[in-house]
Amino acid sequence: MAALLAARLRGSANFAAPLAAFRAAAAFRATAARLEMGNHPILSGSIVGIVEISATFPFEFVKRQLQLQQHSSPLSRAAPIHFTGPLHCASYTVQTHGLRGFYAGFSAFFVFSGPKSAIRWGSFEALSSIAARHIHPRDRLASDTACGFIAGLMEAALGQTPNQASAISLTQAHVCRL
Repeated sequence: MAALLAARLRGSANFAAPLAAFRAAAAFRATAARLEMGNHPILSGSIVGIVEISATFPFEFVKRQLQLQQHSSPLSRAAPIHFTGPLHCASYTVQTHGLRGFYAGFSAFFVFSGPKSAIRWGSFEALSSIAARHIHPRDRLASDTACGFIAGLMEAALGQTPNQASAISLTQAHVCRL
């Protein structure tokens, strides 16, 4: 029965479209298998970094606002309002600027978050693969810890430092406008 149905469909002009769709789906699955996220640490790190900073930036904004109003900061004297705590800062931001106010200075974090995470993930994968060739499997925990430490140092030096410098400048500009 199945052979008869297959023979009829082969002779049918309507069979060409489903066959082409099947071949396209198979090609897509093959490509997707080669491009699994775990096989591309730089792409994975970039995506994760952007999602992470998008979700956590309002907390970062409140923290930075409170840090910049400390007495040691030159902005402390220039700021028109002094926050009594994180909830006061958050409520003032929502009342004066709405929810978008929490994302003041976000552009620097958005631009740097992908590359910053890509540096960390990519360097860890590279260091870990080198270590795997030269380290005995029983010492894998120690080598992964060392690789993670070095990857974190690389992220801090190449990504975090420029990110913080530009983000503080943008936040200071926003504080002066409050």
